[in-house]
Amino acid sequence: MALSSVTPMEAATKTILDVDETVSAAKQAAAATVYAVEVDNQLNTNPVYVKLYDSLHGDVTVGTTDPDVVLRCPAGEVSLWPLAGAAGLAFSTGITAACVLEPGTAGDTPPGNAVNIKLFASA
Repeated sequence: MALSSVTPMEAATKTILDVDETVSAAKQAAAATVYAVEVDNQLNTNPVYVKLYDSLHGDVTVGTTDPDVVLRCPAGEVSLWPLAGAAGLAFSTGITAACVLEPGTAGDTPPGNAVNIKLFASA
């Protein structure tokens, strides 16, 4: 029998497809640690900003609620950000995500095309 090895990062990957200005629950409604975020913005000609919130899905209003993390992804690229080194970044309530064309709290314009993100997180 062959044995296979799976790293904790692979085992904990959560994919969220087509993230936009509508809040997307990252399928994590409890405390978690995020180790890295991958953003696929290959279908857009503008940079996008992925906003991560340490909040439950229903507690976030994009454009009003302050994000805990904002990540810029250049147009036509896939970007990967490790968060807080090997320790990761702790989210005590849950992980909620949105993607818009403007940085900061007030941005709420959706990208023209799909933006896919992957969260590498542990529950």
